[in-house]
Amino acid sequence: MDPYSRAPGVGKGSVETLLRYSVPQKMDLAQCLKGSGIEEDFLLNPVDVSVHQELIVIANVLKFTGKPLATGFAVGLGFRMMDLGMVGLALMSSEDGAHAAGIIDRYVQNAYHFNHFSLALKRRKVTISFYPHEELTDSVAQFVLARDLGIFHMIQSYVLRGQARKTFEVGFSFDFLQGMEDIAKAFSCPVRHMQKSNYLVCDIRQLRLRPPLSNPINALAIESAYQMEWSMPINDDNLVAKIKKYLLSQPLLNIQKKQVALHLNMSERTLARHLEKQGLSWRKLLSKVRLQKAEYLLLSSEHSLQKVTDEVGFASVSSLSHAFSKDKGMSPSEFRKSLNSTAKKSTITF
Repeated sequence: MDPYSRAPGVGKGSVETLLRYSVPQKMDLAQCLKGSGIEEDFLLNPVDVSVHQELIVIANVLKFTGKPLATGFAVGLGFRMMDLGMVGLALMSSEDGAHAAGIIDRYVQNAYHFNHFSLALKRRKVTISFYPHEELTDSVAQFVLARDLGIFHMIQSYVLRGQARKTFEVGFSFDFLQGMEDIAKAFSCPVRHMQKSNYLVCDIRQLRLRPPLSNPINALAIESAYQMEWSMPINDDNLVAKIKKYLLSQPLLNIQKKQVALHLNMSERTLARHLEKQGLSWRKLLSKVRLQKAEYLLLSSEHSLQKVTDEVGFASVSSLSHAFSKDKGMSPSEFRKSLNSTAKKSTITF
């Protein structure tokens, strides 16, 4: 499975929410989408957004706001259930809070999410711990952590339907940042920093509450639908997407056409013929995927150019730089600097 796969609608909803927050903040739409490859009219079209495209938009927004935690929480609060795509539809139909937690856990286990989760029950409390992916920069990790807390607040409000919010504590593993006071106010509980992990503690009885549109059979059908989306059989229409997913699932991109053909249960000649129908050659497709992964690594990690070159399968740093500059109009170093340097510096410590 593609390590960056998500349920339909999740990427689109996430970027739509980012834009709903950013544009009223006087951030130009083109500025938000710069370098992402997302067309400005994508809101009007049924197209989804990949993980690396979303990362670029996040970097653009953080470059503008300079407040990763405060921005992430504000964006999370602005989510609607429908912005979570098919996952949101399943959550809306869940039997109760415990069932909703199970849906989220199964989703995170099988799809890409910027945070890992764990859930611990003790007496009358449930503790949800958040673990951002290690390859994320500090500012992006802070943003997505706060955004998930905002989304949890939104889901909690949906389930509670006006009942008292019983959240006992929120904790962060880093020093105080602007935005923690917003989180404390929203959850009506203490927020602590410099803790051993990132967590939220709430009343376990909230797991027994039923959402207003509870329909467990419908929730199961929706879950099955987006899980089937991940395991669709290969045909002419989605062959290229399947090849990209397979390539991106490999730790290194030094992969031969023969290996991919074997994975697809076809000959190299048949694979080449299918690609020709799409106006592609194996060499051109592999180069596109290598550049896509390079773009993701440049945005989401501190890897050196040599390490990025090794992971994506270019022969040398100069080969990567040449291909990247031809595709993006700037070198890998310039690309990383233009989208990430300001975001990295935007962490504000008091």
